[in-house]
Amino acid sequence: MFTYPKMLNNLHRLSAFFGLSYGREFEKIIAREPSFTYMAYLTQSGSDAPVPQVLFSNLETSPTFAYNATGVYDMSHPLINPTKSIVTISPGQVASPDSYRAVAYIRGLGSIGINTIDYTNNPSDDQLLNTLIKLEVWL
Repeated sequence: MFTYPKMLNNLHRLSAFFGLSYGREFEKIIAREPSFTYMAYLTQSGSDAPVPQVLFSNLETSPTFAYNATGVYDMSHPLINPTKSIVTISPGQVASPDSYRAVAYIRGLGSIGINTIDYTNNPSDDQLLNTLIKLEVWL
Protein backbone atom coordinates (compact mmCIF):
# COMPACT_ATOMS: atom_id res chain seq x y z
CA MET A 1 0.00 0.00 0.00
CA PHE A 2 1.34 3.42 -0.99
CA THR A 3 1.28 6.14 1.70
CA TYR A 4 0.48 9.62 0.38
CA PRO A 5 2.57 12.51 1.69
CA LYS A 6 -0.36 14.92 1.68
CA MET A 7 -4.13 14.80 2.07
CA LEU A 8 -5.76 13.74 -1.21
CA ASN A 9 -9.26 12.40 -1.68
CA ASN A 10 -10.54 9.83 -4.16
CA LEU A 11 -7.17 8.80 -5.59
CA HIS A 12 -8.30 5.18 -5.51
CA ARG A 13 -10.74 6.08 -8.30
CA LEU A 14 -7.82 6.68 -10.67
CA SER A 15 -6.92 2.99 -10.39
CA ALA A 16 -10.50 2.00 -11.15
CA PHE A 17 -10.73 4.38 -14.12
CA PHE A 18 -7.29 3.91 -15.71
CA GLY A 19 -6.56 0.36 -14.58
CA LEU A 20 -4.59 -0.75 -11.59
CA SER A 21 -1.01 -0.21 -12.82
CA TYR A 22 -1.64 3.13 -14.60
CA GLY A 23 -3.85 4.39 -11.79
CA ARG A 24 -1.18 3.73 -9.17
CA GLU A 25 1.41 5.64 -11.22
CA PHE A 26 -0.95 8.62 -11.54
CA GLU A 27 -1.58 8.45 -7.79
CA LYS A 28 2.16 8.65 -7.08
CA ILE A 29 2.64 11.62 -9.41
CA ILE A 30 -0.34 13.54 -8.05
CA ALA A 31 0.62 12.84 -4.44
CA ARG A 32 4.07 14.43 -4.85
CA GLU A 33 4.73 18.10 -4.42
CA PRO A 34 5.90 19.89 -7.58
CA SER A 35 9.66 20.18 -8.06
CA PHE A 36 9.38 23.87 -8.98
CA THR A 37 6.70 26.48 -8.29
CA TYR A 38 6.34 30.06 -9.53
CA MET A 39 3.62 32.42 -8.31
CA ALA A 40 3.29 36.07 -9.26
CA TYR A 41 0.76 38.86 -9.69
CA LEU A 42 0.71 40.11 -13.29
CA THR A 43 -0.17 43.65 -14.33
CA GLN A 44 -0.24 44.80 -17.96
CA SER A 45 -0.98 48.10 -19.69
CA GLY A 46 -0.98 49.35 -23.27
CA SER A 47 1.34 47.36 -25.51
CA ASP A 48 3.77 46.52 -22.69
CA ALA A 49 4.61 43.00 -21.60
CA PRO A 50 3.01 41.83 -18.36
CA VAL A 51 5.02 42.86 -15.30
CA PRO A 52 5.26 40.23 -12.54
CA GLN A 53 5.25 40.93 -8.83
CA VAL A 54 6.79 37.64 -7.67
CA LEU A 55 5.20 36.08 -4.60
CA PHE A 56 7.16 32.82 -4.61
CA SER A 57 9.68 31.20 -6.93
CA ASN A 58 12.11 28.35 -6.58
CA LEU A 59 13.00 28.39 -10.29
CA GLU A 60 16.70 28.81 -11.02
CA THR A 61 16.00 31.77 -13.33
CA SER A 62 13.06 34.14 -13.73
CA PRO A 63 10.53 33.65 -16.52
CA THR A 64 10.35 36.32 -19.21
CA PHE A 65 7.13 37.93 -20.40
CA ALA A 66 6.39 39.36 -23.84
CA TYR A 67 3.57 41.23 -25.59
CA ASN A 68 2.53 39.57 -28.88
CA ALA A 69 -0.66 41.31 -29.92
CA THR A 70 -3.78 42.81 -28.37
CA GLY A 71 -4.65 40.56 -25.43
CA VAL A 72 -1.97 37.97 -26.33
CA TYR A 73 1.14 37.48 -24.18
CA ASP A 74 3.95 34.96 -23.69
CA MET A 75 5.61 33.62 -20.59
CA SER A 76 8.87 31.78 -21.32
CA HIS A 77 11.06 29.58 -19.16
CA PRO A 78 13.20 26.54 -20.07
CA LEU A 79 11.58 24.26 -17.43
CA ILE A 80 8.09 24.55 -18.95
CA ASN A 81 7.13 21.16 -20.38
CA PRO A 82 3.62 20.22 -21.60
CA THR A 83 3.77 16.80 -19.93
CA LYS A 84 5.26 17.97 -16.62
CA SER A 85 3.76 21.43 -16.03
CA ILE A 86 0.47 22.91 -14.88
CA VAL A 87 -0.39 26.60 -15.22
CA THR A 88 -3.35 28.39 -13.63
CA ILE A 89 -4.43 32.03 -13.75
CA SER A 90 -6.98 33.92 -11.64
CA PRO A 91 -9.62 36.38 -12.78
CA GLY A 92 -7.58 39.20 -11.21
CA GLN A 93 -8.83 42.59 -10.09
CA VAL A 94 -10.80 44.70 -12.51
CA ALA A 95 -13.04 47.74 -12.21
CA SER A 96 -16.20 45.76 -12.89
CA PRO A 97 -16.29 42.05 -12.02
CA ASP A 98 -16.80 39.54 -14.82
CA SER A 99 -15.85 42.10 -17.47
CA TYR A 100 -12.99 40.00 -18.87
CA ARG A 101 -11.44 36.56 -18.84
CA ALA A 102 -7.80 35.56 -18.67
CA VAL A 103 -6.69 32.19 -20.00
CA ALA A 104 -3.23 30.67 -19.54
CA TYR A 105 -2.14 27.53 -21.37
CA ILE A 106 1.07 25.68 -22.14
CA ARG A 107 1.98 26.25 -25.80
CA GLY A 108 4.92 23.87 -25.90
CA LEU A 109 8.42 23.44 -24.55
CA GLY A 110 9.44 26.60 -22.74
CA SER A 111 6.30 28.62 -23.55
CA ILE A 112 3.02 29.58 -21.89
CA GLY A 113 0.38 31.62 -23.68
CA ILE A 114 -1.78 34.15 -21.83
CA ASN A 115 -4.86 35.61 -23.50
CA THR A 116 -7.30 38.22 -22.20
CA ILE A 117 -10.70 38.92 -23.72
CA ASP A 118 -13.35 41.45 -22.75
CA TYR A 119 -17.04 40.81 -22.04
CA THR A 120 -17.80 40.79 -25.80
CA ASN A 121 -15.19 38.01 -26.36
CA ASN A 122 -12.74 40.34 -28.13
CA PRO A 123 -9.03 40.40 -27.30
CA SER A 124 -8.29 43.29 -24.96
CA ASP A 125 -5.23 44.90 -23.37
CA ASP A 126 -5.08 46.56 -19.94
CA GLN A 127 -6.99 43.69 -18.34
CA LEU A 128 -4.28 42.12 -16.18
CA LEU A 129 -4.26 43.91 -12.83
CA ASN A 130 -2.85 41.92 -9.92
CA THR A 131 -3.82 38.73 -11.74
CA LEU A 132 -2.33 35.70 -10.00
CA ILE A 133 -0.50 33.20 -12.20
CA LYS A 134 0.90 29.93 -10.86
CA LEU A 135 3.23 27.52 -12.64
CA GLU A 136 3.97 24.09 -11.18
CA VAL A 137 6.62 21.83 -12.73
CA TRP A 138 7.19 18.17 -11.86
CA LEU A 139 10.50 16.68 -12.97
